[in-house]
Amino acid sequence: LTGSLHVERLDTTSYVVDLDVTGTSYFALDGQHRLMAIKGLKELLDNGRLSARKKDGSIIVGRDVTRDELEDYYEKMGFDPDRFQSAMDEVIGVEIIPAVQDKETFKQAVSRLRNIFVDVNENAKRLEKGELALLEENDGFRIVARTVMTNHRLFEGSDGLNVETKASQISESSSSYTTLNALVSIAQEYLGPKPEFQGWKDTVLGLKDGRGVGLLRPDDDEIEKGLVALTEYFDELAELPSHKSMLERFQANRLIGEGAGEPGKSPSELRGGKADNILFRPIAQVALARAIAELQREEGLGLKEMIECLSFHEILDDLVLRSKTAPWFGILCDPIHGKVRRQKRYEDLCVEVMIYLLGGGFPEDEARREKLRDDMFEARRGPTDRDEPMAYDLSGSLKTKEAFRLPDPWSALE
Repeated sequence: LTGSLHVERLDTTSYVVDLDVTGTSYFALDGQHRLMAIKGLKELLDNGRLSARKKDGSIIVGRDVTRDELEDYYEKMGFDPDRFQSAMDEVIGVEIIPAVQDKETFKQAVSRLRNIFVDVNENAKRLEKGELALLEENDGFRIVARTVMTNHRLFEGSDGLNVETKASQISESSSSYTTLNALVSIAQEYLGPKPEFQGWKDTVLGLKDGRGVGLLRPDDDEIEKGLVALTEYFDELAELPSHKSMLERFQANRLIGEGAGEPGKSPSELRGGKADNILFRPIAQVALARAIAELQREEGLGLKEMIECLSFHEILDDLVLRSKTAPWFGILCDPIHGKVRRQKRYEDLCVEVMIYLLGGGFPEDEARREKLRDDMFEARRGPTDRDEPMAYDLSGSLKTKEAFRLPDPWSALE
């Protein structure tokens, strides 16, 4: 067995290893994507262009990008193209594992490498979305959401944040009001459509097929504008009766401690029990931000006006999740078992219902009204012995498709 590396001892604990890259092959056991990025950057610097490749490594003809194109793009985005070259001077740590050790058989070597590979992948910590939001320093929406989370009174619980910062969902009994993942989505959905924040979605390498890699941090003035706009959103949300109740509970707990006869209600009490309020569930919180953003953009409705409308109907118990007489039954919960629905298609339907209710009922769009009626009928379908499908309308009774009616728009009732 011949060693592939020349090792020279310096003292009893130190060695110098000659990494002969021409005579020895090295394979990335972990960190393959980082290695691909480094090789791609080297190709760009050496050849003046970066070739698009298939999964097998073969070049896709006509899909290459020149260095000049990339530098022009970087300069437009306010990024210094000189960092291309300086990136190659960065130092990263690597651990070299021998393919075959001294006195080791081929079978033993394969087994050892396989065990190392399994150990690396089993013990590597995969970051949750909330953890990524805590660490991200280039995504403007994450920066703004994280900052508002730590500064706004809605997220200040009795003994710290009332926000779940790791998981993307919260349980019925959780003391958290929402999740950081939901706050990021709210920032994206509420701020994203506004012209001044649309550039936050641009990627560093957004050059081919609308897909890119990496984000450039917005400048401080843009981030400040985002903070002001998102703070205004949550300021208005804090005026809802349920949210005032939550803030009252937290304030009392901070002053006198938790105990019997506390004023207000906790997030778990507002989320469950008789209250069963949809706005204490992340899926509805995000849907509301989407709906309000569209109504502001398309109908010119004011934020304060829409929150006042929500407040009025919250008092009427129209935001209850599992009530057959509320619009959300069957949309955000299963109409048979009452379990919460979290799939994207139900969030989309919830958005459409909110736009319909808060925006006056699509008075000029009969096709959109009919589509919503069909979707609500399917979502609210209940058990029946009849051959013809039936769904719960807002009277709480099972109705045929022909007899099923949409709820009256909330704005028209006031």
